[in-house]
Amino acid sequence: MGHPGLASGVLRIQTRQRLKATDMTNQPRRASSSKRRAQMRWSAEETLRPHKAHPTRQVRQYESRRSLREKAKREAEQTREPFEWAASVDYIPHHSTGERILTKRDRRVLNALDFTLYFIVPLVVLLVLRFVVFGLFIIPSGSMENTLMVGDRIITRNIGVSAQSLQRGDVIVFSDDSHWLSESTIEAAASATHNFGIGSGKNYLVKRLIGMPGDVVASEGHGAPVTVNGVALDESAYLKSGVQPSEQAFSVTVPAGSVFVLGDNRANSADSRYHLNDGNSGCVRFSSITGIGMAVFWPYADWKTLNNGRAVFESVGL
Repeated sequence: MGHPGLASGVLRIQTRQRLKATDMTNQPRRASSSKRRAQMRWSAEETLRPHKAHPTRQVRQYESRRSLREKAKREAEQTREPFEWAASVDYIPHHSTGERILTKRDRRVLNALDFTLYFIVPLVVLLVLRFVVFGLFIIPSGSMENTLMVGDRIITRNIGVSAQSLQRGDVIVFSDDSHWLSESTIEAAASATHNFGIGSGKNYLVKRLIGMPGDVVASEGHGAPVTVNGVALDESAYLKSGVQPSEQAFSVTVPAGSVFVLGDNRANSADSRYHLNDGNSGCVRFSSITGIGMAVFWPYADWKTLNNGRAVFESVGL
């Protein structure tokens, strides 16, 4: 049997160890540093929270606003535009967007395209309208008074001029392919029109279409009316007041592919009557006709259309 003092000492040591183990079990674990920081942040936020009449409701509102702000921040980070992000970092990495960075050459190409689109294309359209679709002319003489006065600006339709589109009574502009201006015995250049814009090197005349191919145009002269296929015309709608239909007698059968023309101021117009022996009976070929008069557009106060002559020929028929 052992020593009683030794046994009691061992018992005291074992009892002390059991008590120590029990104290360690009941003692809470020491919080980690991250948890301690979270607890400190929470304590700081707790001090900033508004606590008034209803602290519980205000706490919930605070938490709701905070969660909404955090959610909005996350969404903004996910949907931030690359250009906004580039403004803060001063460059765009190729892996962050599918768009290619514009180089100086790209910008030059884009500038050239803009110049073509906004300047060259409209200019081409205007030139096509001016020289293909429409014509602009200045009247320098009185051979078409009072329909066209000296200085009037007229616009003509140049496209679609053919035997089908031309009618008796039309005001037409034609090039001086038969050299009427150099052979005229009454007016050297009085019936000519000036084509303003880019010059074409041609001289033009403006007259009224009286006879179509196959028509017989005649007058007994001395103020007698002009007849077409035997039908006397009442030309008071466009003849200059006080001027007779024709002081000169003539009779012409209009050849194929040509038209017979007269000026509205018959006393001062070197028209088809004065070129009966030119090889084409004084008529103008279709190929020389450049446009059909549409309107006087200047002076603005004298604006008018030029289609008032067709009604005069309704009694003539086809």
